[in-house]
Amino acid sequence: MADRTVKSDDTNDLVLSNNDGSAKIEVNEAQNIILTGGSTTGLTIDTSGNTTLAGTANDIGTVTSGTFNGTIGTSASGSSNLPAVKTALNASGDAGIYACRAWVQFSNSGTRTGYGNVSSVTDEAQTGQYSINFENGMGDDNYAFAGMIANTTDNWSSDSTGATRGPPGIFQNGTSQPAAGSCKVQSRYGTENSSDGNDIEFSQYTVVFFR
Repeated sequence: MADRTVKSDDTNDLVLSNNDGSAKIEVNEAQNIILTGGSTTGLTIDTSGNTTLAGTANDIGTVTSGTFNGTIGTSASGSSNLPAVKTALNASGDAGIYACRAWVQFSNSGTRTGYGNVSSVTDEAQTGQYSINFENGMGDDNYAFAGMIANTTDNWSSDSTGATRGPPGIFQNGTSQPAAGSCKVQSRYGTENSSDGNDIEFSQYTVVFFR
């Protein structure tokens, strides 16, 4: 095998390589193990056992610690319940972690002021009614959402201009079933003894979706 060599290089590293050095396994003076393919470093293991992987990883099994620096392939799998993941997210206990899949902050005209995975907000004809459209759908309509509303135009001096009623709220529109690609929400005043609640628009809406 004349095109393979095992030798110490000029920095006293132990190297197993092909003839031109483009593919090699190297143990360097710092006692790190480095795997190189096509002249690109693909894997590094340091003296503490931490692994740095560059590139695309498929079928890598279970990773409990270390650093991944690349792209997880489509056939790789993991768990959000790993202790390292929970520690990074300041979570504790045995309950699983379920991600926020979309969020949006918008004005009463439907203009988005901040968002993630929301392609647009449609201001519907009915007062206080908006359709929130997802950039990437949820897969089905079995998701949950939470929201809050506020009036910012009066410098946060009241929940709703001139209101003497109960707390205002935002909720799923009762005549429109949620869909995988969108969700219609409604905002309304609370009630008081002399009046039913009624639909109303607020200057700022914030809604988050979980699935």
